[in-house]
Amino acid sequence: MSQQEHQIQFVNPPQFDCDCPVCFEPFKELQEVCQTTCCGSHICFDCTTRLKYAADKCPNCREEDVDAIVDKFFFRLYKNLEVRCYNSHAGCVWTGELRHLDEHAERNCQSSSVHRRAMISCPNRCASPKMQRDAVKNHLESDCPLRAVLPAIGVIPIAANGEISIAPFSFTMTNYQQHLNSGEPWYSPSFYTHEEGYRLIVRVDANLHMKSHHLSVHVCVLKGDYDDQLQWPLQAKVEISLHNWRENDTSITKSIYLPGDEYCKQVHVDQIALWGKGITDFASNEELQYQPSKNTQYICYECLSFRVERIKILPKPSPTLILPPWAKRNCVNHFVLNSFERSKNIESTQFFGPPFYTHENGYKLAVVVYPNGFGAGTGTHVSVFATLMKTDQDSFLIWPFNGEIKIDLINWRGDHSHKSCTIMFDGNAPTEATMKPLFDFSNSLHGYEKFITQSRLAYNQSTNTEYLHNDCLIFKVAFAVAYSTPFWREQGLGYTSALEFTLDKFTIKNLHQNPYYSEPFFSNGYKMQICVKGNVKGYFSVYVHLMKGPNDDYLMWPFCGDVLMELVNWIDETSHFTKLIQVSPKVNGNACDRVIVGEKNKGVGHAQFIHYSLLTGNFFYDETLYFRVKEVTIHSNELSLMRPRWQKPDDESPFCEFTIVNVSKLMERSTYLYSPDFYTHFEGYKMCIEIQFSSSEQKIGLYARLQKGENDENLIWPLEASIVVQLVNWQEDAHHHTFTIHFDEDSIIESKSQVTTGDSAPSGCEAESFISYYSLKYNGNADTQYLHDDCLRFKVKEVIVYSTPSILKAPLWQRMLSNYFEITLTRFMDQVRLGSPYLSPSFYTSARGYRLRFNVHSVTRANGENILIYINCFLMKGPYDDELQWPITADVVIDILNWNSDSNHYRVVLQFNDDSHNGARARVEAEGVELSPFCIQSKAIPINELFPAYESNTQYLIEDNMRIRIYDTAVYSTHLEKLVPDWMSAGWFNKPLLGASVPGVHQHIAYKTKHISKPFYTHRNGYKLRLEVNPYGTGKDVTINARLLKGEFDRKLKWPMDIDITIEIINWKQNNFHILKLISFKYAFDDTRMPVNDTEEAAKNAWGLPDFCPHHQFFTNTPDIQYIYNNCMFIKVRGVIIR
Repeated sequence: MSQQEHQIQFVNPPQFDCDCPVCFEPFKELQEVCQTTCCGSHICFDCTTRLKYAADKCPNCREEDVDAIVDKFFFRLYKNLEVRCYNSHAGCVWTGELRHLDEHAERNCQSSSVHRRAMISCPNRCASPKMQRDAVKNHLESDCPLRAVLPAIGVIPIAANGEISIAPFSFTMTNYQQHLNSGEPWYSPSFYTHEEGYRLIVRVDANLHMKSHHLSVHVCVLKGDYDDQLQWPLQAKVEISLHNWRENDTSITKSIYLPGDEYCKQVHVDQIALWGKGITDFASNEELQYQPSKNTQYICYECLSFRVERIKILPKPSPTLILPPWAKRNCVNHFVLNSFERSKNIESTQFFGPPFYTHENGYKLAVVVYPNGFGAGTGTHVSVFATLMKTDQDSFLIWPFNGEIKIDLINWRGDHSHKSCTIMFDGNAPTEATMKPLFDFSNSLHGYEKFITQSRLAYNQSTNTEYLHNDCLIFKVAFAVAYSTPFWREQGLGYTSALEFTLDKFTIKNLHQNPYYSEPFFSNGYKMQICVKGNVKGYFSVYVHLMKGPNDDYLMWPFCGDVLMELVNWIDETSHFTKLIQVSPKVNGNACDRVIVGEKNKGVGHAQFIHYSLLTGNFFYDETLYFRVKEVTIHSNELSLMRPRWQKPDDESPFCEFTIVNVSKLMERSTYLYSPDFYTHFEGYKMCIEIQFSSSEQKIGLYARLQKGENDENLIWPLEASIVVQLVNWQEDAHHHTFTIHFDEDSIIESKSQVTTGDSAPSGCEAESFISYYSLKYNGNADTQYLHDDCLRFKVKEVIVYSTPSILKAPLWQRMLSNYFEITLTRFMDQVRLGSPYLSPSFYTSARGYRLRFNVHSVTRANGENILIYINCFLMKGPYDDELQWPITADVVIDILNWNSDSNHYRVVLQFNDDSHNGARARVEAEGVELSPFCIQSKAIPINELFPAYESNTQYLIEDNMRIRIYDTAVYSTHLEKLVPDWMSAGWFNKPLLGASVPGVHQHIAYKTKHISKPFYTHRNGYKLRLEVNPYGTGKDVTINARLLKGEFDRKLKWPMDIDITIEIINWKQNNFHILKLISFKYAFDDTRMPVNDTEEAAKNAWGLPDFCPHHQFFTNTPDIQYIYNNCMFIKVRGVIIR
């Protein structure tokens, strides 16, 4: 494309700048736009990367070290701008959003010079690489594996109204093992049923059902060239054979029926219509292998050879035929068989009537007619049969089917003398005809081989009957009754249930000796039974038993589901008594397994379902109780194996990954489910994830719960670990909802201790507000969808265990047990990566002191390159708080130990003083709260400082382990704060502006910390100040500074402030030889002389004397002079001079 063609032309001028200030080009549609953090300029992605690595300046504000983040909101606005085509100068009149501009130019714009050379994919979506548009036509005609081809041999054209075509057609499936492992389907080349016929394709699934491992074959409808000339939906029978590589006579041949349902409708787009119709158990994977006894081998060199043997196009009813009015009167269903004479001349031609139901949500059936007869009626009679079909409601019905269907062959001459038959599905019917169908037309046919002789179809004047008129027969299903249906409809209740039963007075009286067992019922194929018992405490107990059923081979085990039991209120339909029975393998164990021995498992339910005293007249009507199984929700079905389309079969979590189905029911009922068990590592901790649904709070909670494991005796307890759980985004492999569950010091002790009673811990570590119900829906902006087809998929992404043997590791130089509080942090860099804080156990400052704890956490800056480590200290509620002074003043000294030697430890001092948040120093008094919400935070520790140079012989991390020691806790908030010299009278003490004892002098010197005095005013309604005493000072001298504070009278005072403060360090021995110095604010910085703004409590800078007195003078101890007594010094503000 030329430069002119690439020029973007906006229909309306944009209200913001759309050109990059670096390259001066419009932002490219396929790139993201970035925004600088310095001045907010928008720069294209390529230029952002170039500026960053070239260490260039921002083009607008000239700031160095340019950093930028993706601005998705701006990019969406930019892509939505209306533009003209690149080729508007050449006559193209297209306008549209910028996001569609390139697609239009490459694919649709006829004025574009690249239109014919554009690289596009095959319209049939085959696996061929992209090709130029000019080459597509030749590819579709000769190279495309999905091209429409006529069978190579045996093509027999059919009549214009077409009924049958025989068209052998062979194809070979390759790479069978690859399809078996991946679960991806394989498609044959497409073909037509006959000349100008229907276009079909065969789909082969090597592993459609992961548990059954059967080969599945489906026939799917494709968009064809002659679809507008054909009758829809398609009704046909396709015979497909699987070739035996050993000999020709033992191929597997099966018929696939296309019954004219939604899978057989005309397709208007170039893609396969739904799933098609087929056979899910065409052949088992074991059957495909070489069988010496049968001399069969259907797979050779990972290849399967198929052959479409025959295709029967079944006759359609005439669209212009006018039916007699009585043909539609008082019937369940009716249909017309046309072209009768032509149909009966073809062997085994079948006609399938449209499906119908015995009642709403009932059994689904279809009538099958053989115009030329079947079995004993072949060639002489018309045969009529009925067959059961598969529906989504089958699991709520009772099987085998018991009912009857009446079919009438309509007399065209009048509403009389119709030929009728009643097909009975009862104990005399074949089992294969009455069992639950696995798929459509899987059951055998049941009916009459000799329904009516073909000679009786013509007009008979004596009886005034004519069944064959204009080569058409009319069939009517007069009625269909199901006697086995469990759907009761009581007047006044309007209710449908899976099972209902009543208990009379005699049965209720003897329940404690003779429990009542209901009739078995089926739900989603599982066979169940309800048991009602009585107990000596006056309760009715209700249990659900799993039973051995005919469908057990096709079901998923162990069973998991919910059974909603209801005791009916005879009078008020809104006041039934309902309880949910949750059947979970985690809770109920073997009761959920498949029944192998005996007829049923032990029951699961409520031992105290309802008390006898609660049974008022509304429930106990006519001395009878009425129970219903209101609803059965199955969680152990095939949907639980569903995974996102982007996920590969081998891309599963090594810990645990599972799908929850029927989520809407779980959210509605506020129930819970458990994940499968998993181990944290080999021979590690056994646990599971509990998912809690809360309808009242509209959110989902997560709990990680420990289980009794086989190797628990060899593990370290209590457990410390991080469990990373993801709620999978079904749209793409990104933006998954992730949460980390921590087993740490905040966890309940029972949740992280070894399980000794039962199989599961009594409580779990939780994330109560994991995600809200609202957030599960599709979000178009973020392209996230966590709830898909009423399913949620969870993944245990990562498990990091900290309670490993390394937690007991100590430095080699530590020869004996330390007197300090020490602990080892394992897998430290994993904690940094996850951003999970380490929480220490609690400790005390002294024997009856303050109770504290600390945590270690990391913060990653926006650019992701600089990681900072922080150590925070918290106050906790302690048993001795009543004996202590509040607020606390103290220094907590923490060392990150050097593993190589007992020196060069990384020291962090956390100071509780007046510069700290008030809440961090206050007593924890709130009821039910153990930990202060505020903390003392250390200065940021860049993580690179924990990795010093090798030659320094310093190592703070060894094998990803860090050891931390509480070196000292120097508490200053003691009675020593009120200590005064003996010679100082109480009256004298009240005279100075400030006089106070400074305890812990030697600790302040050792840890280089300062003492902050109480605030004082220079005079009445004067300036508010405080003193800051640093005994260590410059290392040679004691430093004393004064700092301006925000006062009550600042607005009335003269600014800038100009005062002198006289400060004394008092001699403890006598009222003489004090150290006296003057601090003048005359030459102070401006910001210390101006009033403090409203957002700050203290001025930024302090002003004073860094060399207030030398250390050698400060430590003088003679009979007459002593400035340090009992580790305390005494300071006094002697006076203030205000100019």
